[in-house]
Amino acid sequence: MATRSIIAVKTEDNNYTTIYTHWDGNPDTRYPILVKGYTTQEQAEELVSMGDASVIKETIEECVFYGRDRNEDDVAAKTVKYLKDIVFQEFLYVWDTDEWKVYNTRSESLRKIKM
Repeated sequence: MATRSIIAVKTEDNNYTTIYTHWDGNPDTRYPILVKGYTTQEQAEELVSMGDASVIKETIEECVFYGRDRNEDDVAAKTVKYLKDIVFQEFLYVWDTDEWKVYNTRSESLRKIKM
């Protein structure tokens, strides 16, 4: 079963670069992958630079991206000014300067999950 999520990376101009991810967005699965494989601003930015993804793994090479691996169109990363501008899925993962933050987006407001 798919657990959809959004990965967002805060950039130096205080915008967010975001991608949609389809599979395994549950915090028990996704969070450990992000904190092991994407531990710097550069790594987080490289991850979202690839655009929307079907599967996120601990390395860029292992991930399955819709554009790179499936030649699909209209799957580039998006830029938003505020987190509230993101079209939410079930969970939101935000790289904010030096750490990953996880939010449950199933309610009307963002609820941070303590990991």
